[in-house]
Amino acid sequence: MKVVLYCECGVTTSLLVSRMKLYSAPDDIVESYGMDDAAETIGKFDVVLVGPQIRHKFDEISRLAHSVGARCGLIDMRTYGTMDGEAVMRQARGLMDGPRG
Repeated sequence: MKVVLYCECGVTTSLLVSRMKLYSAPDDIVESYGMDDAAETIGKFDVVLVGPQIRHKFDEISRLAHSVGARCGLIDMRTYGTMDGEAVMRQARGLMDGPRG
């Protein structure tokens, strides 16, 4: 599974990515980028997660994700704030395993 997290600049999600990797499978890829890189990078991923600080851009990112066949979700503010990598990996897996559409 290939997962990407987007935030304003890609910096604040880097700690969360490192914590998510503790709960990822060996073949999982987890990366983070800033919103400005979304159009160029989103097509490389199966699951797109949006940081709560840019939730106002969720619809835009979700449309872009769906246009390339990726699943998209918004990271819960509390989960993000506590940097709960396990919970965010569960969210990514749930999106991957859930119905398409």
